Amino acid sequence: MRNPAHWKLFAVLAAFLAAGLASASATERPWTPLGPDGGSVRSLAYDPQNPDQVFLGTSAGMLYVSRDHGSSWTRLAHFTQAGGGNAAWGAGEAGGMALDNIVISPTDSKTIYVAAWSVAASTIGELFRSRDGGKHWEATPDMHNQSIRALALAPSDPKILVAGTLEGVFRSHDGGERWERISPEHHAEIKNVESIAIDPAHPETIYAGTWHLPWKTEDGGQTWRDASLQEPRLPMAFTRFYFPWNWDGKEAALQSRATDQSGYVQPSKEELVAVRGLNSQYHYNAVKTWKILADGSVSNA
Repeated sequence: MRNPAHWKLFAVLAAFLAAGLASASATERPWTPLGPDGGSVRSLAYDPQNPDQVFLGTSAGMLYVSRDHGSSWTRLAHFTQAGGGNAAWGAGEAGGMALDNIVISPTDSKTIYVAAWSVAASTIGELFRSRDGGKHWEATPDMHNQSIRALALAPSDPKILVAGTLEGVFRSHDGGERWERISPEHHAEIKNVESIAIDPAHPETIYAGTWHLPWKTEDGGQTWRDASLQEPRLPMAFTRFYFPWNWDGKEAALQSRATDQSGYVQPSKEELVAVRGLNSQYHYNAVKTWKILADGSVSNA
């Protein structure tokens, strides 16, 4: 029998909208509002060394911290654009930024990264870094004016970071000091990157989700391949896609999350509830989860 570790499982996922009616009833476990005022919540992250310490980023450029698992909050920074166009960026000036990603180093809680993009000029942005727990911040020069929509840190090496921007995919090997583009420049498809994932054991394997397709590299960006969409491709309809995945033979779960033609990313149920509340009726386009058992069978979880 062929070793399951060498199998390539082609997961067949439903990648576009599957409308279903969901009702969040009062019998569900209640949610408690915790965050401070200051714009819609764009990002949340906790300190891996101290889970009671939680960071919150807003669409108004506000970064908050809670040191008591959300019971109270303190404003840590206000990231803004100092001026229009290609002007410098800073903390506490005029202009607003959406803080879409917060990453805390798992080995040093004082090292924090915040990825942002300008609300006024969405095609530009900045990557901020603090090395003293948020007391002082600096913008990383190599990522100046990049509209950063995704940021991930390699689980196997906290010095490796990968950022997804409107222009492509960028990587740093030294904790954000220097960055290089690892996606082809001016590529027709590897742009508008909204999500990034790094293989836990192999940091050269990187996944990038764009407004159109998911992409994968297994050699640190030297080569990329996309998912293969099956015809017909119709608006507001199911679309099958095939993507090669090196399965290690262990039980796993895969999820598909759609992005429509306008660039709108399919929300999770929790995100919908956060916006529309518990006691409401609304259409919920479910994020699909597929379970893979050790025997290789696949089912919709």
